[in-house]
Amino acid sequence: MDSLWVLVPTGQRASGEWIDDTLRARVEEKGLLARTPLAGDFPRQRVELVRGADPTAEVNRLYRLRGWTDGLPIVPPTLGRIDETLASGSLERHVSLGEVEPLGGVATVEKVAASAVMAGCRPAYFPVVLAAVQAILDPAFNLRGV
Repeated sequence: MDSLWVLVPTGQRASGEWIDDTLRARVEEKGLLARTPLAGDFPRQRVELVRGADPTAEVNRLYRLRGWTDGLPIVPPTLGRIDETLASGSLERHVSLGEVEPLGGVATVEKVAASAVMAGCRPAYFPVVLAAVQAILDPAFNLRGV
């Protein structure tokens, strides 16, 4: 049995509340639990160990059932991939870029790197992704008004 250490990509609010707890409530309200039965069911920690005959497929299955993907395949956000991606940027992993609407999750550099890795972003392109996130979080951009 193989295993992967992956970053838990879900975010938290400045208060420490997990975004997925709010999403779980919305899923239940809308009757969508059959689509994402594991919404809100994840380890409340920074990393998770995923084991299986094919851990990449298992990460894809778990993340889909938790509502963390749109159903398309993802690249597992392993610690090695996250470190490689962060090395191409100029900010430390725990730096907060701001709060993301509509749920007010705190966008840290590490969480942005996890999203970039999952989407297949090459490490060399990560500075562009960071710049884009910083731009949309600038109050002058008015993300809520877009």
